[in-house]
Amino acid sequence: MHASAVARRLQSSERGAVSVSGLLVLAVVGVLAYALFGAVATDPDRYGRVAIPSNTWVSLPDAETGIGVVKRPGGGAGARAPADLRIQVIDPKTNEQVRVDARGGGQTGSGESRWQIAAVDPPSSGIYQVIVTTSEPARGVGPAQLSFGQSPVGAVGDRFAEVGDLVIGPVGAIAGLILLLLMLRPRFQRLVARGAG
Repeated sequence: MHASAVARRLQSSERGAVSVSGLLVLAVVGVLAYALFGAVATDPDRYGRVAIPSNTWVSLPDAETGIGVVKRPGGGAGARAPADLRIQVIDPKTNEQVRVDARGGGQTGSGESRWQIAAVDPPSSGIYQVIVTTSEPARGVGPAQLSFGQSPVGAVGDRFAEVGDLVIGPVGAIAGLILLLLMLRPRFQRLVARGAG
């Protein structure tokens, strides 16, 4: 077969194909969409609930964790969190308090009302002592609970970590090999075209 005919056949076979750079852009967009979706698909009870008041232990990750007050159904329209609610998270390794930052806003779940009131970012994953105190009952809540779950920031971080684990694992090795083959394919096709000429 003439070299020009081989070249035309190779060019026609490449029409409609997605370039390697196009695949990389699609992969990056997919990773970003997957990570950002984590911000709206958070689990507000992922690390459990504790009573108000209480002195207990909670297993927390080394990522920002949202803290909310949960009102059970039947609490009434005037239900609210105690005004003097105090939350202490203590690292048992150092016996020091982990900073708890106040957060505003709230949301209503199915059958429960929830106020996102704080967030904590432990220095490492592990079991932390949680002391919750108040001098007044949670009005209309009967009884209220404190929930520990993924914050939007923590959820996005978790998603990026999952992707990172995939990239450095067997799936990433296979994907890298496929990308390498796709990048070498045009060079191989040119060699074939030259050999046929």
